[in-house]
Amino acid sequence: MDATPLDVVREVVAAAGLQRPDGRPLHSYPISPTQHAELARTLRSRMAPGRMYVPMAATFVIWAAEYVRSAFPGGQLTWAFIFQGLGLAEDRARGIELVQTGLAWWRRYVRHSEAGQRMFLYSLMAEGGLPQALMAQEGKWGKTAGE
Repeated sequence: MDATPLDVVREVVAAAGLQRPDGRPLHSYPISPTQHAELARTLRSRMAPGRMYVPMAATFVIWAAEYVRSAFPGGQLTWAFIFQGLGLAEDRARGIELVQTGLAWWRRYVRHSEAGQRMFLYSLMAEGGLPQALMAQEGKWGKTAGE
């Protein structure tokens, strides 16, 4: 039988030596490529239209944060990019609901701009850590060409 979203996030939490999330950023939870693929499989099989529950949202945000970190090519982050990673149609309203609910499960929060606007996609990026594509750009992080 396939793992449920609750099973999968419990495994992630246990791998960090915890019984429940403690409010640390999502990038500090160890997730292997195999676990990330399992998160995606679980989401694809369980994300029926109009259906949302807390463990699924928790699974979505940890998967999405890692997906942005590992696969985001740069440019503007969009809901289309996030949902395409699961092979699903873009759904901004659902994405917002999943991020808000999922981050709360992890004891995290949606970030706000200086103007007070909620920043759902930016929150996913911040939770995942610096995207690898940005780290690879010469002169952006680390040594520049002349050093």
